[in-house]
Amino acid sequence: MVKYILIISFLLFSQKTLAQCFYNQISTSYSFDFVWFNIIDKVSQDLESSKNRSELSTEEIKKTFIQSSQSVKEVCGHEDSSYYNIQGLKNINWINELLSFNLNGRKYELERIEREGEVLWIYRRHIYEKFHNFMKIHLSEGGITSVQIIGRIAGEDHLDRYSFFFDSKREFEEKIKVRYLGSFSGEIKSLTSIYGKSYSNQMIKNPAIKVGVIGSGVDYNNPLLAKHIAFRDDFEEDLLKKENLLNNLVSKTYFSKEEYLDDLKTWRDLDENTGFPRWMDQALGSTKPSDRIIPMMPGASSEHETRMSSRIISGGGAIQLYSVRKMYGYSISEDYVEVVNEFSKNGVSLVNMSFAYACGGEDPYREQWEKVFSENPDMVFVVAAGNDGKNLKDELYCPAKYSQKYKNVVSVTALDEEGMLAKYNGLSVNYGSVDVAIKADNLEVFSPGSSWKNNKNGASSMAAAEVTRIISESVLAGKELDPESLKERLRQASVQSSKLNGVVLSGGELKEELF
Repeated sequence: MVKYILIISFLLFSQKTLAQCFYNQISTSYSFDFVWFNIIDKVSQDLESSKNRSELSTEEIKKTFIQSSQSVKEVCGHEDSSYYNIQGLKNINWINELLSFNLNGRKYELERIEREGEVLWIYRRHIYEKFHNFMKIHLSEGGITSVQIIGRIAGEDHLDRYSFFFDSKREFEEKIKVRYLGSFSGEIKSLTSIYGKSYSNQMIKNPAIKVGVIGSGVDYNNPLLAKHIAFRDDFEEDLLKKENLLNNLVSKTYFSKEEYLDDLKTWRDLDENTGFPRWMDQALGSTKPSDRIIPMMPGASSEHETRMSSRIISGGGAIQLYSVRKMYGYSISEDYVEVVNEFSKNGVSLVNMSFAYACGGEDPYREQWEKVFSENPDMVFVVAAGNDGKNLKDELYCPAKYSQKYKNVVSVTALDEEGMLAKYNGLSVNYGSVDVAIKADNLEVFSPGSSWKNNKNGASSMAAAEVTRIISESVLAGKELDPESLKERLRQASVQSSKLNGVVLSGGELKEELF
């Protein structure tokens, strides 16, 4: 299935305006080369004005790039000329309506398509194998009328069909069924823009339980979730200032470059420093821990933990979430000791970790996990067993393996609707030395930018989230969260089954009504 990793909102550009350069100057925070984007805009205009495009020589096209580069530099007044250095322009090929070239180590393509009198230039930047940046450039007799950044799209098979031919962002979402963050490149929306001026009435102010969630980060703009997220209303005033400045920078008529640059500097300062504590993003150290895709990690958006978190809060109630983003095994830079220390300072008593990794050799995080679990005996950690069909009596998966040493670590696997081990991608979930098993299919959750829907195949990640929910709601109901007795309570609440004998340590299926 083709995965759509990121969608950036519809942007309007007018030629030779300060607003045009604004996007260039903020682009250092994101993945897209907006400076080159403007150069390529102008190249596509020049190509459009050429009656015999297919007859253009390599030198003529290169001359167009040089002129376009100088033009953009003059308009934007950028001090760093290296942004406009096109010495790396090579391998230019013009075949019919497709222009391909290499520029400073990256491959680019421009393709011209005409539909019902509308000219469309599809721009692609090949980032690495099977991943591309796309943008759609509308041209008219007056020049560029609008530009839409489509974002990164994975999957070679999709490139040939051009099914991203659409008239609006809504049409694109409906036709392509895109998954997106629901925000501009992960930007944090003000609570005022989500809930209105009375947003404070929506927030969870006196939580009965505080739950840590470590994973991919969450969609902090979803109105179903935002009110549950810790620290979410701490920076509302600065978010409103930032949104007002953004509106000015895009639409206001400035009468001096100095006034514009002052607003731009203020916006940049707010953009860099407004948001969550940096410890909440162990992947990139951002104040906006979903504001960009983790490098070289296809699919590493806030999709996964948004679904997990939505399940945890699905019963409603005064649950507050502390969401922390990690790198998912591509780095060992995460500081879990720091994270859990912060959890402890803020009164978190329950932590959901819906992830697992094979650690049959030496666990690179062993010292951290040992310290975290041993020094926080009053904090409960609910961890997923993994989905690789492994018997954990024979093969080790972390952090689930620590559940056999620490009473405050509960490992969880998933059952299907028949009470058998669930399957995920053709394999069963992990089993064996696992504390608890629970059904995790067809549970109600929501994804980034969406509302409630059934999650057809939950596997061990969703099973861990479901157990976290059940424990949380037991606290809401007035029951004590005691790590010393928790595993015994979970075992007693499990209905014994011969099918699960030797498959899970509890010997049966956990039933919420018995807990």
